Amino acid sequence: MIDVGLVLARLLHYAAAATFAGVSFFPLYAYEGIEPLTVARWRRRLLLAAAIAALLSGLFWFVFSAANMSGTLADLTDPDLVWAVLRDIAFGGVWTVRMLLVVITVGVIVMRLLSTASGSQDVTMVVLTAALLVSLAGTGHS
Repeated sequence: MIDVGLVLARLLHYAAAATFAGVSFFPLYAYEGIEPLTVARWRRRLLLAAAIAALLSGLFWFVFSAANMSGTLADLTDPDLVWAVLRDIAFGGVWTVRMLLVVITVGVIVMRLLSTASGSQDVTMVVLTAALLVSLAGTGHS
């Protein structure tokens, strides 16, 4: 059960991060100037959905990784275990940075959705999603 949850959480997280980056990179190569406002609004909503999916799947990834290390989901109620996973192994540090990036991007997307500005190229979102993609390299066993 734990292994299946871990595999599904990672799969969803990778898919969300790839979608997130692809949608944010799109205006850089699709438009010479300003992106049409209707497309920009649709794209921002898709970015928000991908960011929320990345956030939730990232949280599940942590839960199932910690459970995998301890052997059971019930051990997640132990704060010492959670703190040890966050502090003592490389996964915890990388995971914390990745979740911080996702939370920041959710905030940026919400601000952009509430904005009435035109659909100009958004370099901030490109940098944040590129950093999220690059940080996936730190989640392996290399």
